[in-house]
Amino acid sequence: MNMHQTLPFVRNEHGHHVLEVEGVDWTGQEELARPELMVRGSARELLSMPDYDLKHYLKRRIYRVALIHWSELSDRPFAERTSANYLAHGLGFGYQQSRAGLQPRLHDLLAGQLMGQGYYCAALHEPILVESQLTLLYSRQYPGGWTLTTDSGNPSHEWHDPGWFALEIPE
Repeated sequence: MNMHQTLPFVRNEHGHHVLEVEGVDWTGQEELARPELMVRGSARELLSMPDYDLKHYLKRRIYRVALIHWSELSDRPFAERTSANYLAHGLGFGYQQSRAGLQPRLHDLLAGQLMGQGYYCAALHEPILVESQLTLLYSRQYPGGWTLTTDSGNPSHEWHDPGWFALEIPE
C-alpha cells in the first residue's frame, strides 16, 4: 500500500492518488513550442515522432489518472521493478495503459509537487520508437528544475530510484 500522504490529491479505494487532467489536442510540435516547458533532447525527439501524434493524442476532455508509487513493488528485487511489472500491477486495479500525451499534462500539474517523495513521474504508455530505441516519456527532477525527458521503453527496464507511475482510470 502506498504510504506517501503529502500529495494534495484525493485517494481512491486502492490508496492511489487520483488526478484529473484536462486533455488538449496539441501535437508534439505544439508541445515543444511552449516556452515554459523544460525538455531534454531525447524528449524533443520523441515529441517530434509521427507515432506520438498518431497514437498518443488526447481529446479535449478530462482524463482521470492514478499515481502508483515506486514503493508498491519495493519488496521485490530491482530486477522485478520493471516497467512491465508496474504496468501489470496497475492493470490489476482496473487501470489502463496511459497515452504519452498525458505526460506533458502531468508534467505541468506535478511540477514542484513530488519533492522529497520521488524523483520522477512516468506515464506508462506504449513505448515509442526513437532512433531504433523504444522510449518512454517521463518527467524528472534535475538540479535545473522539473524536466520532460525519456528513458528506456523496454518492458524489462528496471526503475531504481523512487518515483511515481501514472495509469489512466477508464471512464
